[in-house]
Amino acid sequence: MLSPLALADTHIGVSIAQVDDVFLAQMRDYMAAHAKQLQGVTLQFEDAQGDVVRQLNQVQNFTAQGMDAIIVNPVDTAATAKITADAQKAKIPLVYVNRRPDGDPLPAGVGYVGSDEVKAGELQMRYLADKMGGKGNLAIMLGLLSNNATHNRTLGVKTVLKDYPDIHVVEEQTADWQRSKAMDLMNNWIVSGKKIDAVAANADEMAIGAAMAIKQAGMQPG
Repeated sequence: MLSPLALADTHIGVSIAQVDDVFLAQMRDYMAAHAKQLQGVTLQFEDAQGDVVRQLNQVQNFTAQGMDAIIVNPVDTAATAKITADAQKAKIPLVYVNRRPDGDPLPAGVGYVGSDEVKAGELQMRYLADKMGGKGNLAIMLGLLSNNATHNRTLGVKTVLKDYPDIHVVEEQTADWQRSKAMDLMNNWIVSGKKIDAVAANADEMAIGAAMAIKQAGMQPG
């Protein structure tokens, strides 16, 4: 009997950090839809459920199964060295997606597909600074602290803030990329009574949550 991997020309293992994250679920769906357009390509999806050890085990299983390639959306961008080492030892191409591993340039056979996170933060803050008229109080809503996307998008925001000494950061807390947590955090900020003129969220799901909380409080987002 043929093994499952023998039934497809190219078999790719995909480990996603947390599929209950709206953006990552959409990313998975887009990947699956695109794979259907490619003859002989099969994707095997695994959900790491936000667990670094679970994700490492998934990658080890991929290498043991002899996958043709591995795609990883890392749970923790600072904890990818073992994943990279396992893929290289097995001589299997590895691509990180959406969240770039921390540290030095990636070795040969390992790639990254994603946006320029610092530039994204800069674009966001320049837009907000214009809307704020160059002054006021800013709250920064952070993503997962274990992700370099959080660090780099915030770095982009703060780089732009150097040009606007009259914009002051009055709050900076994490909502873990989640809409519901962003709503709770925004509610807490509103209830605290601290004046906030704008919110820079590291991701759209958190921005939506913040806007919903602002609206529920009887104010007009935007």
